[in-house]
Amino acid sequence: MASARFAASREAPREARVFVARQLERWELPELSDVATLLTSELVTNVVLHAGTPPSLIVAVADGSVEIGVGDDDQRLPVAEVGHAFDLPADPDPLLVREGGRGLPLVDHLADEWGAAAIGDGKQIWFRLEAQDWGYRTSCQCHGDSIDRVRLQSGRFALAIPGAWDSDHPHADPLADEGQL
Repeated sequence: MASARFAASREAPREARVFVARQLERWELPELSDVATLLTSELVTNVVLHAGTPPSLIVAVADGSVEIGVGDDDQRLPVAEVGHAFDLPADPDPLLVREGGRGLPLVDHLADEWGAAAIGDGKQIWFRLEAQDWGYRTSCQCHGDSIDRVRLQSGRFALAIPGAWDSDHPHADPLADEGQL
């Protein structure tokens, strides 16, 4: 699990994309990178434009499922019913000509699951993507009662335990550790 907080600036979406891409590379999940970085960028852009507060980001992996949460300090939740009401139009042209409003429809269309949760004085929009072939799925220490877990807003758990992708792994990126962009 990795987390970061960014300034409420025009650079935040790019910085968040880089952060997510590095984590997915570290966890050897490059097939999720394009969709994960696109959706992260859309949600972080929403925070900067609509909430106007510093976006927070949490990225977790377990059993080949990646969950990304983007938080802000604005308590207003999305207006539509989460997970159902953001259908993309049959004719995509309206999406191409308007400047905004694509973030949540894209999340609804591309994520395996997503939701919104009130947290503290703000909220978190989260989404989950499933990896088809994650080499560590069977060796993931994601189960058991004696492990330290953090409950994510989706109700799932993330673990702060070392995995094969950490520093002793031959492809580990020492700059990918939390907080080092």
